[in-house]
Amino acid sequence: MQWFLDRKLSTKLVAGFALVALVALFLGGFGVLRLRALDADYSALVRTGTAVAADVGVAEGAFQRTRVAVRDMFIADAADARDRHLAGMRATADTARQALERLAARPLSPAAREHLVAARAAQQRWASHVGAYEAALARGDRAAALALLQGEMGKAAREGADRLGALRAANDVDARAASDAA
Repeated sequence: MQWFLDRKLSTKLVAGFALVALVALFLGGFGVLRLRALDADYSALVRTGTAVAADVGVAEGAFQRTRVAVRDMFIADAADARDRHLAGMRATADTARQALERLAARPLSPAAREHLVAARAAQQRWASHVGAYEAALARGDRAAALALLQGEMGKAAREGADRLGALRAANDVDARAASDAA
């Protein structure tokens, strides 16, 4: 330590400033690296949460449009109008199914996954009644079609819509928790 004390004051000041500059450079570099890592984590969080929210929104919208098409099929008097509504219902039901499949491939919390499984099961139960509903309308048996709508088909549609809403809420909670943790 004596060798340092023997140095000129200007050398000591330069050495002190150099040491402070090195410490500042180290801390600044470390801070920048941590900010980049945090930014990458936050970007991944936003991409994942946004993708899940988008797929839930697509599934909810398609599911509701499907329900409207089923209602319109019931109201339609002409077979060609019924066929148009049936084609629209099948297309939107397929859109909902695809969105649910994309959601199944995404990372979800256990609570969100539970709602997704229940929504998919409800959608499949609902789809299993579409053929009978279509056949009842084709033969002009509105009573049987109405019984399906008010019975198991309607129950499955309500459960599917409720579970998609619960999935959206669970995703919101998960996104907030992940954001707070980041």
